[in-house]
Amino acid sequence: MSIEESKLSTLSVEQATQAWPVLKGYLEKAIKRTEGRTTIEDIEMLVKRGSMMLMVVWEPEENIVHAAIGCEAYAYPRQMVMGLSICGGAGVESWGKRLWPAVLQIARERGFTQVEVSGRPGWKKYLAGIREVGRTYVIDLPPPEPPTEEEGSSDG
Repeated sequence: MSIEESKLSTLSVEQATQAWPVLKGYLEKAIKRTEGRTTIEDIEMLVKRGSMMLMVVWEPEENIVHAAIGCEAYAYPRQMVMGLSICGGAGVESWGKRLWPAVLQIARERGFTQVEVSGRPGWKKYLAGIREVGRTYVIDLPPPEPPTEEEGSSDG
């Protein structure tokens, strides 16, 4: 088997927890793109409490992992969305297009009505049928100034 024949599998909380020492390394690389919103410890906590499902791209016969994907559920008034919020690994050019239908099938089987992918623009070439619905812009704000003695006083 090779990366071109790799499989996509979802992991239970127990499986993800057991595999965490390996999967952590893949996801740490992607943390850099979260703009300081998430740490690897945050991801671990979400996985262990069942708030984030992990999928792996791997070669089961050789037990070789190529990528880890973190998915979260977003409940909107009219849609249940499976959000692919973090992905780290290698070889997406070998498995991205081929395994995308499996991602969609997993979402359907779990009752989701949409799949949302957060990522760099280059991901679009691997995701047949996906459309860009907007762009995200971010600005870091400085911490608030500490209150002055007059503002901080509540003696009245």
